[in-house]
Amino acid sequence: MHLKIEKIVPGGWGLAKMNGKVIFVPYVLPNEIVKAKIFLEKKDYAFAEIIEIISPSPQRISPICPHFGVCGGCDYQHIPYDLQVKIKENLFKDEIVRQLGKGIIDVVKKIIPATNPFFYRNRIHLKIKRERHKVHLGFFKKNTHELIPLEKCFLAIPAINEILIMLKTILKTYAAIANQIKTIEIFFSPNEEKGIIILHTLIEINKKYLKNMAEKLIDSLPALKDVLIKHSAFTYPRSLFDKGYTESGLFFKINNFKVICYPGVFFQVNTDQNKKLLNIVAELANLSGNEKILELYAGMGNLSLLLASKANKLIGLDNNKLAVRNANYNAQLNKVRAFFKKIDVDKGIKDFLKDETLFDCLVLDPPRQGCLNALKQTLNIIKPKKIIYVSCHPATLARDLRFLSHIGYKIKYIQPIDMFPQTHHIEAVAMAVSS
Repeated sequence: MHLKIEKIVPGGWGLAKMNGKVIFVPYVLPNEIVKAKIFLEKKDYAFAEIIEIISPSPQRISPICPHFGVCGGCDYQHIPYDLQVKIKENLFKDEIVRQLGKGIIDVVKKIIPATNPFFYRNRIHLKIKRERHKVHLGFFKKNTHELIPLEKCFLAIPAINEILIMLKTILKTYAAIANQIKTIEIFFSPNEEKGIIILHTLIEINKKYLKNMAEKLIDSLPALKDVLIKHSAFTYPRSLFDKGYTESGLFFKINNFKVICYPGVFFQVNTDQNKKLLNIVAELANLSGNEKILELYAGMGNLSLLLASKANKLIGLDNNKLAVRNANYNAQLNKVRAFFKKIDVDKGIKDFLKDETLFDCLVLDPPRQGCLNALKQTLNIIKPKKIIYVSCHPATLARDLRFLSHIGYKIKYIQPIDMFPQTHHIEAVAMAVSS
């Protein structure tokens, strides 16, 4: 069937219509005419894949990755970067306006583009597949579990691609374990110029056998600091060389702070854009030195250290025990007044606030699903003058800001940031103040 693409919609899909049914098509631009085939059909909509581009947009460019359009890692390599950020900005604004009304548009700032549109990720998660005596590493095809083997990833920093090449070579000798490995995570710090590998396995594999493979990797890669294993028998990754988390962790310089990120703990994948994010958060907080801050979903302290250095005290809460341990280590390392505690933020915040009720500023950095329940419980007890919200999902950000608006907070600032070039994903920072 032939389809004319009307527009780009959230998720990076192109929207077309056929006989009154909406059809979503990837890797297209508005006004293009494509020949497509439906691969998933529902009552009112369907998803299709491109067979041929019949009438390409004059704005279409050739992707630099030979796997683009097959590998599911990127959405926008066929689009010039300046147009990518315009598309992201417009989709972001549309979602914010849809949920908060046209009056909000004045506080939505122009998107901050990335310094490096390619080779920016400090972490990748590779899928693995054994095929006879060969081992393939790569990513799944979009919306499938079909593995697309890769020689390199154009989003990953060059050092990760160097590790990837050697990893593929050495895995050939250890092909027998490939069926037991679900995912291979490569994490690298450009500040320390060191990296780690985490093998996510389906079952517990003979440690001696794995350690032998890990030794060969480390001997071949001077930049490789440790190899760890993670499976269902234990909650967090464990070093094959029995190193502690601080020893295995990677050092990053964030503004004037030195931080360690423990293996398996969340850290922003775009190191350069993360610095811009932190500076915006600090500017919005506009701290005098007397404030007491509550931070929910604090993780390893990415936002916390800069804020704590300018405040009287910061208390950070997170669901992840290892992240809390990591954050407390970073606070001590940088000598800031920040203290972190493990609680289930969505369920346990009410009990925590029985003893702590006086906070000037609330900082939030929740996962994609947002934090509406935690917000309701928190703001039923404390009334901070200022709320700063970092989000990776426009729809849940808009939903939670709408709640804040309904209970009397005024949304003063919303800043989109392109943290993830070549993909449809976007980061944002918002600020609300009490009326």
